[in-house]
Amino acid sequence: MAESITTDAKPPESNDTPRSTVLVGFVVALFFVWGLATVLIDTLIPKLKALFALSYAEVMLTQFCFFLGYFVFSIPAGIILNRIGYIRGIVVGLAIMITGCLLFAPAAPAFFCTSAPKFRSAA
Repeated sequence: MAESITTDAKPPESNDTPRSTVLVGFVVALFFVWGLATVLIDTLIPKLKALFALSYAEVMLTQFCFFLGYFVFSIPAGIILNRIGYIRGIVVGLAIMITGCLLFAPAAPAFFCTSAPKFRSAA
């Protein structure tokens, strides 16, 4: 005989708390921020080629080295994520990205002071 099994199980409640909505929005925004950093490498290639008179193979080493970083750091990043979790891992990634961007700040005044006259004379 076939027995019919009935349960009074409720469907799982959706976790649409304000905190989870903010976190999803944060992750979506980070997706676009890291995507923008990746796309900036593509826009640098023609500029580097013209500025330093590089061949196509030489200038593509820039992109190769950028994506080589994904290969080199994937295992250490996985170990870090396993130890500290995803949310803290995102915070660590952002901190590293911010530090890298701030390291360009000391070089920016030197660039703008030497190239500003060229821009003014071109206008």
